[in-house]
Amino acid sequence: MVEQRAEPAVVSFAASTVRFTASPRRVLIVEDDLDSVRVLAELVKHIGHDAQHAINGHAALEIARRFKPHFVLLDLGLPGMDGYEVCRHLKQAPDPDLKRSRVIVLSAYGDDQHRAEARAAGCELHLVKPVSPQALFDVLESSRPS
Repeated sequence: MVEQRAEPAVVSFAASTVRFTASPRRVLIVEDDLDSVRVLAELVKHIGHDAQHAINGHAALEIARRFKPHFVLLDLGLPGMDGYEVCRHLKQAPDPDLKRSRVIVLSAYGDDQHRAEARAAGCELHLVKPVSPQALFDVLESSRPS
């Protein structure tokens, strides 16, 4: 009988940074939960991408103007300006770099109505939390910006 080992429930990314990607990207994480921001930023950096974060929509737009993200990992339930509005602003920005940002929803809101609203706002993919590290890696590797 072969003994099967259970995978660890929590993975630590505190070890030295290892680049798993062949093409590092700029990733803006927009999330109001500070623990989620820290975990996502650590994961994104660990796999070899550059990460910045914002905890509300207004900060996200300001950071995006300077950072010019290739990807925006966007929560929908933000204080003040929600994720839909953030996405609309990015997609209607006069800066072509911001218009080309790939907006990926990471939200607990996963029903059909929220997915349709996100798509209408310009979001390209809708992932429901919690997202596995492998799923996030696959998205950042397969969804290349134009």
